[in-house]
Amino acid sequence: MYNWRIIGIGNPLRGDDGIGCRVVSELEKLDLPEDIDVVDGGSGGISLISLFEGAGRFVLIDAVDMQQRPGTIIHITKEQLLGSEADSRALDLHSGDLIGLLKLADAITPLKDIVLFGVQIEQVDYTTAMTPAVAAALPQLVRDICETIGSTF
Repeated sequence: MYNWRIIGIGNPLRGDDGIGCRVVSELEKLDLPEDIDVVDGGSGGISLISLFEGAGRFVLIDAVDMQQRPGTIIHITKEQLLGSEADSRALDLHSGDLIGLLKLADAITPLKDIVLFGVQIEQVDYTTAMTPAVAAALPQLVRDICETIGSTF
């Protein structure tokens, strides 16, 4: 059983949408404790349900469109996610309903803790390059995640 599972969501072939995958790549370079599991969740959707087994707490990283300045890091807790009537389309650029998916996962196996780190996109085009604003958020995002899970690097 893992203490934390960190799941990066996104498509690295769609510019800023690849931020979750980029974070996973950066975290894999660090000497994280053995009870931290880092996973590339791909483009998300219902396939994420299987990733909510075998860990107590979760960090999700994804590109979001919440009409903020590009590169803005958004931190959303379990209570805010599962207790909200927020428009999950702003929280998930993919075809799924992220809030609905998390509520389903929580109903199947109660989730101890979930933290979503979203990064405001600037563009989502067919390119492997992120915009400078989103790429510049990457180091702070890694630091914020490590702080959340109680790890230093």
